[in-house]
Amino acid sequence: MEEPRVLKFLRDCDDRFVSGEEMAEALSISRAAVWKDIENLRRLGYAVAAIPNRGYRLVAKPDCLYPWEVQADLATSFVGRELFYFRETDSTNNQAKKLLKTATPAEGAAVVAETQLAGKGRLGRQWFSPAGAGIWTSIILHPALPVADMAKLTIMAAVAVRRAVLEATGLELVIKWPNDLLWAGRKVCGILAELGGEVDRLAFLVVGIGLNVNQVAEDFPEELRETAGSLRLAAGRSLDRVVLLQALFRQVEACYLQVLKEGFAGILEDCRRYSATLGQRLTVREGARTLTGVARGIRDDGGLQLELTTGELVTVYSGDTTLSV
Repeated sequence: MEEPRVLKFLRDCDDRFVSGEEMAEALSISRAAVWKDIENLRRLGYAVAAIPNRGYRLVAKPDCLYPWEVQADLATSFVGRELFYFRETDSTNNQAKKLLKTATPAEGAAVVAETQLAGKGRLGRQWFSPAGAGIWTSIILHPALPVADMAKLTIMAAVAVRRAVLEATGLELVIKWPNDLLWAGRKVCGILAELGGEVDRLAFLVVGIGLNVNQVAEDFPEELRETAGSLRLAAGRSLDRVVLLQALFRQVEACYLQVLKEGFAGILEDCRRYSATLGQRLTVREGARTLTGVARGIRDDGGLQLELTTGELVTVYSGDTTLSV
């Protein structure tokens, strides 16, 4: 999806009106083509003022995650530099995996959608993804790491989201092992990492991130209103999704490069420091077994150490965790 040709020209004109004739001459197109492009901008949600004998002026941009908006001033080397945008899709993770089968997306390529019809959470759950209210994105990475690092890579993504939200909004989220972020006990972000590769080596990693940004309480289905939250509810104001997505891409890249250069020690330390899980009594559903105990630590391999009621210390590497009542 390419940036409309008249958009950059109008931006460069700052707040002044510019005539159709001036635009046509500068862009080497006809006056009719200028008018057509202006109408296209309006369909995309841009507010363009038009006054006879004065011309056109860009008044406001829409709350949309268009690639040219996200990539403007994007301070990354590779994450988000190749961006696939959808107004609507089934799941950004599905789209990312399709790209891996049919094309050769670059390291750090990302899929972003305004809404998902079948957003994917862990354990086959659907992720509620209303249009224009959150960030629904999947980032493609090709880490030269063993499959055994999968749990730590999920934690890496959680740490990156936490850092991005802090950078962009000042809000302090906490990490619920292994893949959720909470504010005031409510889930505002979920992460679904999916891999492909050989027995002992990753060929690709798709990091799916669903971040609730501008929902109000009434936007959530009734069954989620007691457990789901959003950054807007936390901050008390509407937030700029483009700024948040830019921060997210920056922090995913920074955390990923940190891991490749230094290993996971710093990432795991952040996860422990800002954990909503450690010291809490939990129920963990891992495959066919259900365990209840107190979370005592996060191991260097990313596993959660759980002290059972018998006093036995066990380690789990994935699963659905809930606070026990």
